[in-house]
Amino acid sequence: MNRSLIAALASVLSLSSAHAQAVDMSLARAQQNAASGDSGSARSILDSLLGTKLDGRMQRSEIEYWLLRYSATPAARERALANFVVDYPFSPRIASAFYELGTLELAHGDRERAAIHLSHYLASTTSDSNRTGASLTLGKVLFDLGETPRACAVLLSARAEIPTTAIELRNQFDFAASPCRGVDTSVVVP
Repeated sequence: MNRSLIAALASVLSLSSAHAQAVDMSLARAQQNAASGDSGSARSILDSLLGTKLDGRMQRSEIEYWLLRYSATPAARERALANFVVDYPFSPRIASAFYELGTLELAHGDRERAAIHLSHYLASTTSDSNRTGASLTLGKVLFDLGETPRACAVLLSARAEIPTTAIELRNQFDFAASPCRGVDTSVVVP
């Protein structure tokens, strides 16, 4: 009896592993199609994957993330990103989604929402390569919105992380933070 239960469990695990591999291969094929310029085909593959039985929310979130990356229009991408950050707040892709959403919003002049999403981006990652640029952008946006203490906190915090050898970048932060002289940032959450 124990042997038959173990054999049945091994069979189920084997099928699950095979399905996960098939999903990974399809995802890789969609990424290759998009890289070669055929984002329509990539979207079709990803849409069909969403119609299959997936192993969990993490697998679904990964497919949704790549589907939104290959959106046909910036407006469709922005809608998909807005849904993604709500539907998958624990996805490993959440920081990238916040960053992309913030930059898209900034591109069409929605500074308030861009500030919110760039702030979420900075709070959700400590090591992403876009972090410095996002901090500089967010600081400038916050100044434009009249939130001087927050802008100063973001800029001064990010400047402290810039290597001393990055002179030009440090100069950009120094210039952007020039209105911060005398501003109390000790009580502000960046």
